[in-house]
Amino acid sequence: MSPETISDFTTEVEEYIDSTGMKLREFTLEEAFAAVSRALDGLDPNNVPNPLFEGWAELLFRNERWARRLARLVVQISPLLLLASLLVFEWPYQVRFVTNYTDLNPVLSVGSLYIFISWMAITIFFELRARRRPEGTGNWLISIGSVYLWIPVADDGNSPEWLGRSLVIASVLISHFGYISLLVFYVKRELARKKGRFK
Repeated sequence: MSPETISDFTTEVEEYIDSTGMKLREFTLEEAFAAVSRALDGLDPNNVPNPLFEGWAELLFRNERWARRLARLVVQISPLLLLASLLVFEWPYQVRFVTNYTDLNPVLSVGSLYIFISWMAITIFFELRARRRPEGTGNWLISIGSVYLWIPVADDGNSPEWLGRSLVIASVLISHFGYISLLVFYVKRELARKKGRFK
């Protein structure tokens, strides 16, 4: 179909619908589509646009480069979103675990652990975007997550008090010293990289 024939085509379709309008109302939806399809003289059915999705396709066609970037970004951040959803789901279990075994402030205790886990996850994200393997950070995240993201959920409050207390105190210490170690390690590495550029 060319721009010169669009007007004639539109007129023919309108005349066809006007002449068979009453009959179309008696058809099933599938038969109605088949009737309209027969009215499309000479058009390849594969090239007939679907008005329900044509607008979206047009939008993507005009912004294909940005759409590809957005899709790639969504794929990249999906693990972070999954981790965030898991942390939100586990929050009440984590608070209950701290409250059952210690007198510490549960918001501060769990919050420090969450900040450390999130900081490691974001660090891994940017390291992978830079096409570098995050040295040790992934192992730390897996180790801490495998302990602290399932024990509070599985715990029924009947574990030995010394064990629960030890795990909570360890999580606080690991969070604080782990955060400092992570910060020092990556800042030193970035400093060495910058010095190497100016040599």
